[in-house]
Amino acid sequence: MTTISQVAAETDGTYGAVGLPPVPEGAVMLTVHIQRYNPELDELPHTESYRVPALPGDRLLNVLHYIKWYIDGTLTFRRSCAHGVCGSDAMRINGRNRLCCKVLVKDLIGMTIVAAFLEELLFRGILFRFVEEFAGTWAALIATSGLFGLAHITNANATWTSSIAIMVEAGMLLGGAYVLARNLWVPMGLHAAWNFTQGFVFDVPVSGNDMHGLVQAKLSGPVLLSGGAFGLEASMIGVVLSIPLGLILIWLAGRRGRLVQPRWKANAD
Repeated sequence: MTTISQVAAETDGTYGAVGLPPVPEGAVMLTVHIQRYNPELDELPHTESYRVPALPGDRLLNVLHYIKWYIDGTLTFRRSCAHGVCGSDAMRINGRNRLCCKVLVKDLIGMTIVAAFLEELLFRGILFRFVEEFAGTWAALIATSGLFGLAHITNANATWTSSIAIMVEAGMLLGGAYVLARNLWVPMGLHAAWNFTQGFVFDVPVSGNDMHGLVQAKLSGPVLLSGGAFGLEASMIGVVLSIPLGLILIWLAGRRGRLVQPRWKANAD
């Protein structure tokens, strides 16, 4: 599994100083997370990360070649015709099966923002409404929160603790925002703002993906407080802050009559 995020723009040629090609003008630095497994050496698959300079128009296949040729010669992948014909460079990229030779770097930059919209569309726009229609608002909050947490267990640096934390945060805060507003744009905007502020402003990992923001920061301290490599979403700070905010949103929704009862209870009444 390969995950790419924009990390920095460095065009000072420092790579050339250590025998690597100079960074071309307009290049960005990427952090590439690659899941690797050697059955002769590894008991389980593990993730290794590489920082790679690339132009927005470069293909992901070029990025993998750079890693193999200049950073880690042990990286192995199948030979590709590089024209999208042979299909031998198919890999799971950011959770999707795609061809490396057809994926451009610019298509992957900013996916944390796009992911917020797609996740809200699926979990709040479709699943939440479906469950709420027959089981009520509280059942929909619980069900979609659990599924949202499970969906993030495959992220880089994810643990069961991070999944439980993000389950609570999403269920209380994003779910509460939707219940109150009854408009998908509210949780979408809140979710996207959270991802953008964490990654592109405060330099904090977003759901396990390393980012580079306007300030240079490094999380430290106990994992329960910092979230570790997964980011603040896996921290008790995020959980403690999101619970009261989410409860306030749900309480306001109740005051405005926007909580839906289970269908069987509504029929009984």
